[in-house]
Amino acid sequence: MKNMNSLKTVATLLGICSLLMTSCTVSNFDAVSRGYIKEGSAKYRNHDYKGSLRIGRLAAIYDPKNFCAFQLIGSSYYMMNKYDSAVKEYDSAITICPKDNFSRFFRGYALGILNRLDSAIADNDFNIRHNYMKACSYNNRAINEKKLKQFDAALKDLDSCMNTSYYNHRFVFINKYYVYIEQEKYDLALAELDKCINADPKQLSFAIHAKNLNGTQLLKLKDDLPKDSLFLNQMKCFTDAYTEKGYLYILMGKYKDALWNLNHERLIPIPSYIQMAYRSYIPKLTMQYDKAFENIDSAIRINPNDGFAYMCKGNIYSSMGKYDEAKQYYNLALTKDSLLGYAYEDRGYLYCREGKLDSALVDFKRAKSKNENIHQSYLHNAIGYAYFLNKQYNQALMEYDSAKNLGKPNYQPLYEYKQEAKDALENKGTNFCTLIHWQAPVNDVNELVDHAQFCVGINEPLAMNFKIVTNHPIEVNKLFLMLNGQSIPETYPNAVTLMKEDKSRGTFEYAYTPKLTLPKGSQTIGLNYYGKSSQRMVVIVQ
Repeated sequence: MKNMNSLKTVATLLGICSLLMTSCTVSNFDAVSRGYIKEGSAKYRNHDYKGSLRIGRLAAIYDPKNFCAFQLIGSSYYMMNKYDSAVKEYDSAITICPKDNFSRFFRGYALGILNRLDSAIADNDFNIRHNYMKACSYNNRAINEKKLKQFDAALKDLDSCMNTSYYNHRFVFINKYYVYIEQEKYDLALAELDKCINADPKQLSFAIHAKNLNGTQLLKLKDDLPKDSLFLNQMKCFTDAYTEKGYLYILMGKYKDALWNLNHERLIPIPSYIQMAYRSYIPKLTMQYDKAFENIDSAIRINPNDGFAYMCKGNIYSSMGKYDEAKQYYNLALTKDSLLGYAYEDRGYLYCREGKLDSALVDFKRAKSKNENIHQSYLHNAIGYAYFLNKQYNQALMEYDSAKNLGKPNYQPLYEYKQEAKDALENKGTNFCTLIHWQAPVNDVNELVDHAQFCVGINEPLAMNFKIVTNHPIEVNKLFLMLNGQSIPETYPNAVTLMKEDKSRGTFEYAYTPKLTLPKGSQTIGLNYYGKSSQRMVVIVQ
């Protein structure tokens, strides 16, 4: 599970959709140059950023001293996600007009996106000192402090943002949630989301407007408002709180609570791209792939230009074992968003399964540098895994140690082979297992219901299907079905089938398909082989 959101940006806080000019007057510019700026700004407001870029360049050529031309060019690049180019144009504007707070403001945000954090914070500091959009500058500084893992400073700045402008209360609650979830302080994160949902109506609460209105009435209310209105952004903040509660409950394994929040009736007026993407997670986890595809395709229709949904679709295909299709969507995700670190991470795991370990290491290291929201402990663990498979045992041990040192309270390492790496360095010739995964239930014996659970009748056998990859022929006496955390004494040797042997990699791939009759009630099932465990599934016997 991966949270793709970051703190709410200035664009969300203010609903900016028009080019703002600074305190430096434009009246001294030539009339022709002013005309270009007026024409370019109109194109910008109409979201024609290529047009505003073209007109801005004409203005700059006509009058190289017109800092507003560089504002227009920089802001056009900014809205086109070309942040390096935007920074260069804002630099030019500030050189001409050192009092250009607007350019400093958006340059700081662009620098933050580019992870040039010290420079970004310097711009944030400047605007706070000069009282320019002070609340939003506190917010933007908190974004950069969060990236630097300076969580206390980020929380302090978010409180300053709220104290500076009461309009920002909802956004602060959401942003504090993002800080707490980064620290894996889930109880505090939930508390902030509830504050957002139940905010004082005097703070432009969505709730006071929405009271006793159904989805159709809310939709009409939304359509009657300007698209950049503060109220609409307050509405979105409110719905984001429900969406993020759904995400957080998925992290906590509370799938019923997750679905209740992701399908909340008040989300109807604003179809949410991220909401639909999150809705695909639970069906994927529970192998309801048709439903997962339905939700993720809805997300793509809402926003076909964001890479996250394409990455999620790749993850669905990967769960199904369709690696070529998965790779296609990971690649597509990265063409949409080259900073999407999670797509590099997931593609790296896919390369590991294919034995393309050099490619996996490249992707894991890219992921580590691209996205500050990725938990670094898991990435160090992933790099260690790739090194281990590549028989670079010293490097693997270093990465595993780094992962442990960076691990947070809920950190559970995946694919950790620390002892095996030590044994290999001592030439102990250790056997090991590198993958255990659930596959779809055999012959659909079990109807998957209640979202995250199998449901079977009393005395009805539960059919399971596991995929196991090892570096040695399977040893059945090391294979244990786990029921409620305890191993089941019986083994099922006839349920083991060799599916593939890769002599070049020295690996064996097996299918393990036991059937088991369980006692009545809620049971937790998994598989353990050579000390490595599969995911656990809840089975309801009734």
